[in-house]
Amino acid sequence: MLNKDYNSVSGSNQVQNLNPHPPIGMDTLDENEVDIGEVQNKEMLLQKIAKEKGKVDYSSSSRKLKTKGSGWSEEISTSEELDFVVKKSTKEVLFVRCIDNKCGWRLRAVRLKDSNIFKIKKYVKVHSCSLEFLNRDHRQAKSWVVGELIKSKFKGPGRIYKPRDIIEDMRQDYGINMSYEKAWRARENAYERVRGSPEESYNLLRRYGEALKFTNPGTIFHMELEDDRFFKYLFMAVGACVRGFLNCIRPVIVMDGTFLKNKYRGQLIVVVCLDGNNQIYPLAFGVVDRETDDSIQWFLEKLKGAIGEVPNLGFVTDRKTCFAKGISSVFPSAFHGLCVQHLSQNLHDKYKNDTVATLFYNASRTYRESTFVEAWRHLLAFPNGSGKYLNDVGIARWSRVHCPGRRYNMMTTNIAESMNSILKEPRDLPIASFLKNVRALLQRWFWERREEGIKVTSTLTKWAELVIQKKQEGALTMKVNPIDCYQFHVKDLDKEEVVNLQTKECTCKEFQAEQLPCSHVIAAARDRNINVYSLCANYYTNECLLAAYAKAVYPVGNQSDWKTSEDYVHMIVLPPKVVKRVGRPKKKRIPSVSEAPKFHKCGRCKQIGHSRLTCTNPISYTDKSSIQD
Repeated sequence: MLNKDYNSVSGSNQVQNLNPHPPIGMDTLDENEVDIGEVQNKEMLLQKIAKEKGKVDYSSSSRKLKTKGSGWSEEISTSEELDFVVKKSTKEVLFVRCIDNKCGWRLRAVRLKDSNIFKIKKYVKVHSCSLEFLNRDHRQAKSWVVGELIKSKFKGPGRIYKPRDIIEDMRQDYGINMSYEKAWRARENAYERVRGSPEESYNLLRRYGEALKFTNPGTIFHMELEDDRFFKYLFMAVGACVRGFLNCIRPVIVMDGTFLKNKYRGQLIVVVCLDGNNQIYPLAFGVVDRETDDSIQWFLEKLKGAIGEVPNLGFVTDRKTCFAKGISSVFPSAFHGLCVQHLSQNLHDKYKNDTVATLFYNASRTYRESTFVEAWRHLLAFPNGSGKYLNDVGIARWSRVHCPGRRYNMMTTNIAESMNSILKEPRDLPIASFLKNVRALLQRWFWERREEGIKVTSTLTKWAELVIQKKQEGALTMKVNPIDCYQFHVKDLDKEEVVNLQTKECTCKEFQAEQLPCSHVIAAARDRNINVYSLCANYYTNECLLAAYAKAVYPVGNQSDWKTSEDYVHMIVLPPKVVKRVGRPKKKRIPSVSEAPKFHKCGRCKQIGHSRLTCTNPISYTDKSSIQD
């Protein structure tokens, strides 16, 4: 029955005593009121209406009422597969009816007195119109309405929801055939609702940086503007990361860049290190227009302001000239090594010779001068000029033996590229949302690694402990002959080394390079009952690892609660000046020839994808080699 008490919700699932045939005029609406609580089992909106007991939030504009009404009026009609028209839309009343004048479907909402709340006073759910009014598309299924319906599909940066998926879902859920263009606009609208506007995102940056500095003391956040309005560069280093690096992390910085994939693009610069457990330790992030001399110089100057003068500091990058110029200018006392993986790929692409790549690998990574000399002699003997190419690059920049500083085990930029891969999905987001994702990642990593470190009972980290255990196995067969109180002659089959425990040196040079005992040092220490852990650098201890992650990374809270400094003055920041390129923007990096995937070929059946050890295919007796097997 009809229920006039709008504060209660009826349990009935049907609307009774409705006469859908004559159109109901504005003057007869109140006489035919139906409590919306009597229709609870409609999809989407009807469930919301029953839950809210017929009340709609609305603030002044009819557009907002429609937006919430797409949650109310337009969504009702969309679920009914029929169009409607707006007969009256003011700040006080919204009245919509079916596009067919003879149909009884209609909805009326009235604003409550002294309130911005609208209450649905009338909802006739039954359509009595002719099928001729069914359209291929739906005039109420506007792109922003569909965007409101599908926005839940975009929770999380990694959700892939293509326009064709939207078309199919709208067809199945609502019986609406949408054009690809409308589906694309709906997806963009949903993106904006969930992740924020790309344009407004730049305007939020300064306030977000202030809030981040307020909740995370010691944070460095800089932004460079062009013409005092347009975004140009950004630098961010969270305080907890800076403190951990200065006190507990090996002073070798790996720096690399990759492209952002949002509307205004740009280049992301990441600066990472390795902690004592051989895990990626993020230090700083930057966003620039391109990797140029000016942008990298600006970024490195801000990095210098964050970390200051660090003794024995080193950098590992690819071979871009902007990195070399910037590091030599801003950090003149730091050594600059090159990624040997990139150099190896360049050699492969340039000379197409696997032997050259193997010789370069041996020459670059060895700890021994003799091994380097042997490999280098063969490289110089090659007639293709590979030796001259590597000599022009600079031997000290890629050879571990000739490095003026200590690279530890950081010979490549792989950890920076791994960080770029971790941020692959967030790189699609507007810039403010991207930074929020980075901060959330740091918060999670610092918490998880701190908790994991608390559980460790050994002196060294898990990774360092495994390295020492493996070297101890090799030390068991070595013979140790003392030279004096601190020096030992250690023999291992056909090789022999001299170990000095006082100066922490071994003639194999591995001990000096890694600051972890090599097998020769372990053999000498065991012979004199010296604790091996006392010979390890402090970076590898679990105590130092816990100190690196001791400070928590805090969230900034809701945007309405962001706190800023007293001298903060808000400035409007516009998106960067960009020239849109022709064609679809590229979102995937093009791998080099040497990065192409390699497939195993079975020696038994000659097919690709497995080896002869796991082959289950029947033998072809027409293949002589198979018969011989």
